Amino acid sequence: MPQVKLVYLARRSLDLAADEFPARWRRHGELAMSLRNWDSTIAGYTQCDNIGDPWDGVAPGTGETWSDHEGVGSIWFHDEGAVDEFVSHPDFPQLLMDEWAAFDDQVANTSVLVTEEVLKERPGSAVRLFHFLSAAPGVSAAEFEERWRLHAIDTMRSADLTRPILSYVHNHPIAAAAADEALGDTVAMGLRVSGIAELGFASKVDLRSYLSHSRRAAVRPALAEFADPAKTVTIATGEVTMCNRVRPEGRAPAPS
Repeated sequence: MPQVKLVYLARRSLDLAADEFPARWRRHGELAMSLRNWDSTIAGYTQCDNIGDPWDGVAPGTGETWSDHEGVGSIWFHDEGAVDEFVSHPDFPQLLMDEWAAFDDQVANTSVLVTEEVLKERPGSAVRLFHFLSAAPGVSAAEFEERWRLHAIDTMRSADLTRPILSYVHNHPIAAAAADEALGDTVAMGLRVSGIAELGFASKVDLRSYLSHSRRAAVRPALAEFADPAKTVTIATGEVTMCNRVRPEGRAPAPS
């Protein structure tokens, strides 16, 4: 069964300097993990810090416009029922209050609830590349899904291109009605995307190797045939594991 997770774009509070945000984000994460129903509902948690342009200005880029968001957060739930259980718990308002000190907006407004489709997975990712994708004008949700799937198959055919990739995940947004049901009346997800591509690498060097590969010159134009480049948010990040992920075989017992 696909695992449900919440993915959000993080942008720091204007009261925080750029170099203050990572530590403040960690404290926010520690508060989340201290909530009484964390273990019974949450299966994993990462905070991925924006590392900026992976070329560091010393080599020509490859056409991407790199996002200035501070990072990407991912929270895996044991199952869909755990989403409502987590956000409806009496402790949850503590987390909402703390968001105003850490972020420039509530997390719900920059979040999307997804199921993940793992296309490739090997351990060791330290760097993650995210593409937040929106369908091109005139492309329906069903057509986007099909063309995105075929695009992934075509990309994976090149063993040389994909060799540096340790993990490759397609994150599929849960339909608004199903997401609202899972979330109850507590929060509503505000980020509207058609899909999130997530690629893991062992290092920034491996990410650069992938981005600069000659075979990838055809990947971006092919993607633009069904995903709108003007609405794509691309961010390269360094992964910080806050809570080791567990697979959805079963949920932890609820605390007594």
